[in-house]
Amino acid sequence: MQTNLLSRKTSATSAPAGPQPKKKGVRGPVFLVVAGLIVLFLIIAGIKGLQFFTMIKAGKSMAPPPTTVTSATVQKGDWEPVLTAVGSISPVQGATISAELAGRVSEIGFESGKPVKQGDLLIKLDASAEQAQLHDDEIAASRRNLAEVLGDGARESGGRHDEIVATTSGMAELKRSNRSKPVFD
Repeated sequence: MQTNLLSRKTSATSAPAGPQPKKKGVRGPVFLVVAGLIVLFLIIAGIKGLQFFTMIKAGKSMAPPPTTVTSATVQKGDWEPVLTAVGSISPVQGATISAELAGRVSEIGFESGKPVKQGDLLIKLDASAEQAQLHDDEIAASRRNLAEVLGDGARESGGRHDEIVATTSGMAELKRSNRSKPVFD
């Protein structure tokens, strides 16, 4: 049995007796694809080059179209100071004006179309709410001053009587001025 196994091994490793077919390498199809792509690129580049050449040649021989000219005979007539037309206009010079704070416009200090100078009042905003807030803040400050004076006066036993009277009269004045001016229109 051993001989039988050995003979099989030998027969499997030995080369066949007949001629072997030649293996085609992978180089052949890859080379053909690359060569085909190069040829295709050269054809496209040639077509584009021909197009550019004809465009340059046509551009050199092209002349601009003739200018259209209209003429009319001069006639004497009446000049109309106002013409009615439909269209749009744009100014030669202009300015964009905006306020730092938003608010309601209470007064416009210029007329449309007339020139203005630097420093002219253009628009006045309604500041009644801000004025009311200012008066409230002044009253609060006067009350704080009065509280300080009263506190110091109790310790000093009446040494600041004139200051208390002045602060109290100032508060009364602010309240009267606050009531006389309407906060809203």
